Amino acid sequence: MRQKILVVDDEEDLCSLILRILSEADYEMACAHSLADGKRKWELWQPAIVLLDYNLPDGTGLDLLESNTHFLKQSLVVLITADPQESTKERVKQLGISVLIHKPFSMYDLRRVIESLSIHA
Repeated sequence: MRQKILVVDDEEDLCSLILRILSEADYEMACAHSLADGKRKWELWQPAIVLLDYNLPDGTGLDLLESNTHFLKQSLVVLITADPQESTKERVKQLGISVLIHKPFSMYDLRRVIESLSIHA
């Protein structure tokens, strides 16, 4: 059975690129462009891995996780951020998020992270 990966990112071009790259690696993929849509898809789809952007139009990825801590028990989370402040890094540790990736990142590095997490998912 193929592992499910949900990408929650408001940058549609980046989301499409990630979907294309990871679909080639035989993952089942879905994308959401807001926290609300991401939450709905996460609940319905129950992915093994979630790539979650920090800054979204309707809040932050950390806000979603703090109000839905059960998501962290069901999925491994990769938080993606362009502005890694110390307070964000501390919240990431406290919540137990699997990986923090800084933008810009290479698709090679992202794929390597996903492959590493797939072993544990």
